[in-house]
Parts: sequence; structure tokens; C-alpha cells
Amino acid sequence: MFNAAEMHLLLNHFPVILPITGIAVLLAGLALRSAVVVRVAYCLLTAGALFAIPTYFTGSPASSVVKNYPEISRLLIRDHRESGTISFALLGAMGLYSSVLLYVSFRRKVPRVALGLLLLFAIASSVSVARTAHLGGEIRHEEVRLTDRF
Repeated sequence: MFNAAEMHLLLNHFPVILPITGIAVLLAGLALRSAVVVRVAYCLLTAGALFAIPTYFTGSPASSVVKNYPEISRLLIRDHRESGTISFALLGAMGLYSSVLLYVSFRRKVPRVALGLLLLFAIASSVSVARTAHLGGEIRHEEVRLTDRF
């Protein structure tokens, strides 16, 4: 089966891709004034946050697998872990808020200001998780380390 590092690598794409896709769908839903499309965005954003749970909790076991490899920097692992903790918190807040808005949307119209706040949460989460992914890539990929950090 998969070891912890393989599982972490398998899962880590979802918390990056789903929120970015959710932002695009949310913007499309707002532009089209479609409650159904906006609800799809809520689901994508919530799913991105849910995938962050196993991704985050496989991180420490994954580091245990690779930390003693001679080419692996513990400093890079630390930077990735710290960024991951921030991303996990942001994704969690975004996912919780998105799931509440999904629930509310079946009972009444969600105010535009609430959708704007969700968009801000989603953008902040996406930027944070993209940085975390970049730092994770630096751990094992020299070609990523050659680029400037963001």
C-alpha cells in the first residue's frame, strides 16, 4: 500500500485545486446570478477544506519518512509545516463558512456581502495553500528551489 509520504503527495493536490476551481465557479455564479452555480462553488470550497484534513495530518508522518534522507533539508520541512498549519486554519475557516452559506442558501437568499467575504476567504486560502505547496515542492525538487520564494 502507500507509505505516509506517498499518501501526503497523493492528497496534497486537492486542497490546492478545489479552492481555485471554487473561486472560478463562484465568480461565474455571481456573474450569471445563478444560485445553483454558487451552490456548486460552496461544495467545491467545502470539499477543498475537507481534503485539507487528511493532507495536513499525513504531513508529519510523511516528514518522518523523508527527514533522514541526505538530500532533504529539515529547514525546508519546517518551513513547509509552518505554512501548512496556516493554510490548514484558513482552509478550515473557509470550508466552515462555505458550508454554512450552503445551508443558508436553501432557506433564503445569501447576502452579497457574505459572498464577498467568502471570496476573500477563498482567495486568502488559495494564496496560502499555493505557497505551502511551493514550499513542499522545494523539499524534494531542486528545480523548484532554483525559483524565487514567494
